Amino acid sequence: MSRALPVYTTAETEVIFLHAVQELTTEMANLDMIDASSGGKDLTVRFRDSARSRLFFIWLVDFVSPSDPMAAGEKITYLSALERIGQAPSFNSANSVAHLQSIVTTFKKWLETEFSLPIWLPSLDIETNLTFTRLQAEGVPGGVEFRVHVPAE
Repeated sequence: MSRALPVYTTAETEVIFLHAVQELTTEMANLDMIDASSGGKDLTVRFRDSARSRLFFIWLVDFVSPSDPMAAGEKITYLSALERIGQAPSFNSANSVAHLQSIVTTFKKWLETEFSLPIWLPSLDIETNLTFTRLQAEGVPGGVEFRVHVPAE
């Protein structure tokens, strides 16, 4: 027997998603997870070890996966929920939602950025490029490193 989904007000749903996102992002952005080094204008961020890398990607997969409808009242990704909150917020003091909208837009563009990986298949004598987005590459095993360009002040 299936249970009926809980019914929440718009404001309650917003609080549920904002709290869940805050929990996930706090864990993902934990400074104990990474080592950062600077080389001029670039900042290189690496995971301290493979266990932390795997844990980060588990949280990232959770973040871009649909929520549990029994907990949130609907099945929607946390990123989509944040977009919706930014478009029609229940709580918006002095346009505080503008910062949220900016971050969500930037993060979504980052996830949707395409990149190519040159590969060679020797048994087929084929050299080609695999092109995919970061979102499609989530959970691909291997070393992950992010380079961030820090503009001069």
